[in-house]
Formats: sequence, structure tokens, C-alpha cells
Amino acid sequence: MRERIRVILAALLYYCGLIKLALWWKQLSGHHVIILNHHEARGGNLRDQLLYLRRHYRVMHLEDALEELHASPEERRKRGKGDRRIPLVLTFDESAATPIAPQAG
Repeated sequence: MRERIRVILAALLYYCGLIKLALWWKQLSGHHVIILNHHEARGGNLRDQLLYLRRHYRVMHLEDALEELHASPEERRKRGKGDRRIPLVLTFDESAATPIAPQAG
């Protein structure tokens, strides 16, 4: 029952547009870089997770993300080439994920 209420609430927030409004507000509030650290990155769905991140975020090297974070707005537009996705840096603690990561692009 609790799970059903949670799903209904999430659907209501999504379909009424509050999620898009929150994302829009976050973009207006300033430039962000997300650093995501994978622990024990194993399993069959790791590739799917990496593809999802690549589709919805701009996956970047840490140095490039930091340069963009501290760049002027004009320099950001030139580097991003109109891409409005939030920059994301991936790090892995386990060497087991290393052979999988290059396949995702």
C-alpha cells in the first residue's frame, strides 16, 4: 500500500509539471557539476546505467568539468555548444568496472 501511494505521488508530480519546474529552477540558480562515485560497480545493469547517464547528462572528465564550472557564461556556451544537460563526472572505486566503462562511450 505504501509503495502504491509513493508511485501515485511520483506520477502526480511528474505529470503536473512540477518536476520540470524544479529542474528549470535548478538551472536558473547557477551552474552545477555532479560527481557520481560508483562503489562495487558490477552486474548486468551497469551498462544500462551508464547509457542512461550519457543520455541525460553530459559525462565529462573531471578537469573539463571543473574548467567549465569556473568559466564565464560565454565560455560555457562555446564549450557546451548549446547542450543544456548538467555536466556529470563518473568515478569508480572498483577496478572491476574499468573494462565496462569504455564500452558505454
